[in-house]
Amino acid sequence: MTLLMLGIDFRTASLELRERLALTREETGDLLAAVHDEQIFPEAVVLSTCNRTEFYLVSDEENEGSVAHLLAHHADVKGLDRPVDASVLRRLDGEAAVRHLFRVAASLESQIVGEREIQGQVKDAYRLACRWRTARFLCHKLMHASFAAAKRVMTDTALGRGTASVSQAAVDLAREVFTSLEGKTVLMLGAGQTAELACQALVRAGVGSVIVANRTLQGARELADRFADWRQSDSARHGDGEEESPVHCPALVKLLAECSIRTERECPPQPPLRARAIPLEDVPAAIGDVDLVICSTAASQPVLTAEQMRPALAGLQRSLLMIDISVPRNVEPAVGELPNVVLHNIDALESLVERNLVQRRGELPRAEAIVENEVQRFTGWLATLGVVPTIKLLTERISQFQQAEIERYQKHFAAADREQLHEFARTLCGKILHDPISFLRRLDAQGEDRSLSSVSVVRELFNLGNGNGESHP
Repeated sequence: MTLLMLGIDFRTASLELRERLALTREETGDLLAAVHDEQIFPEAVVLSTCNRTEFYLVSDEENEGSVAHLLAHHADVKGLDRPVDASVLRRLDGEAAVRHLFRVAASLESQIVGEREIQGQVKDAYRLACRWRTARFLCHKLMHASFAAAKRVMTDTALGRGTASVSQAAVDLAREVFTSLEGKTVLMLGAGQTAELACQALVRAGVGSVIVANRTLQGARELADRFADWRQSDSARHGDGEEESPVHCPALVKLLAECSIRTERECPPQPPLRARAIPLEDVPAAIGDVDLVICSTAASQPVLTAEQMRPALAGLQRSLLMIDISVPRNVEPAVGELPNVVLHNIDALESLVERNLVQRRGELPRAEAIVENEVQRFTGWLATLGVVPTIKLLTERISQFQQAEIERYQKHFAAADREQLHEFARTLCGKILHDPISFLRRLDAQGEDRSLSSVSVVRELFNLGNGNGESHP
């Protein structure tokens, strides 16, 4: 059995190809169900985000037919006229696949290095694989090891401090265009996690009004309802509380109070953020009143087309900025050709990505070293799961028990009887070893899919660790 990664990301594929391969959560579930039911691969985890679609597969040595079978089912769930050609996918095997996953989870392969969204996305991909029973022994260990690597990078380095997510980058791009977002009205298409992060960034940027449009009106309402409290909560954190002052000098207390009153006059509290929800079909009617549109839905087809927008924007006398951070794209490219419309897709964030890399370059060597350390730890543990190393460790373990017990009890025997004690201990330990060693050799000869998990059980049963005194992940 070996680990295989097949996939594409923003570095290796065009936006068009990423759209063709991208999967919604429902489509991913359908694909994993097919993998499980038809036993296409013993184990599989599918990670599909706006920037990548990757298949992490536990495979046999001969897997070309299985890959073709997987891609055929992918085409079925996506409704494609033909499967994606396997030759356009990046392929990594064994340790290289492990290293890539750990780098992905630690955000070292992200468009914005240090962003934290990818950790949640990797965990969601794993949970979905568990739900459809395509994550078993090796994927369980692999994914948890990747989570540990990502956590070390974020806690032991400053790579994630002040990090801009894709959502934050979209807001930063808008702020550069408008100079300031204070008082602007924003239309948010979508109500998922990415949309929520974008909305939080918009609140911090001081937008005046937000309209949330979503496929389900309830989802839009829930996100809009959360908006109303965010600015107030942000103000409360900086608060006007009546805590007892630590300053005891009366003159200084009076001076500070006067300064506080003057500051409140000069910088009055921000008005409450206005937020409302609308269904997607009402977007054309509302779009003429907004300054900025940010699109982030899970739709597989554009939700805004030029045909829809042309009459809605016919009388527009100012510029409308639209930022589409969805893959597949939510906004038809032809919308960007309409008068007074400026349309950017996710690839337009490239300049912000470069700036992000410059700011974090000093932390990259430390992060890289942590990931490599975790990769070697995992692959070292995996190597010990071979049958021969396990038999060797098991034999050594029982031999240690044998020697320890002989040394403990031989002082109670006469010199003439000690040889019999040695023979008894060797015979007993040999009988203890016989069944587990025979079991391991049968696994090796039969090449069972469950051999890794079975070897792991034997190792845990006899407390064999990974050969150097450490437990496996």
